[in-house]
Amino acid sequence: MTSAKSLGVGIIGITGALHDYAPNVKFVAGDRNKMLAFNVIAANMNMPLAHIHGGDQTVGAIIEKQIQHTLTTYADLLFTASVISAERIRKFGE
Repeated sequence: MTSAKSLGVGIIGITGALHDYAPNVKFVAGDRNKMLAFNVIAANMNMPLAHIHGGDQTVGAIIEKQIQHTLTTYADLLFTASVISAERIRKFGE
């Protein structure tokens, strides 16, 4: 429950910051649940999103794998750290 509440608080705070600063492109580094708030906001504000380190894999994670796929799907630009990560993204259909 704490993680879900933190996500909601993050959405509120990040929305205000993105509105105030209005950057041209948003960069998200990593594939963790903390980045999910940022991606949801960028999509809802119709802002381009670049995802760095997409396709990386977390061993033993349960919810992280679902979030990783979601973050990759939201991105307009994808940058991977390795050929293996790029291949994972291709398998997602991105």
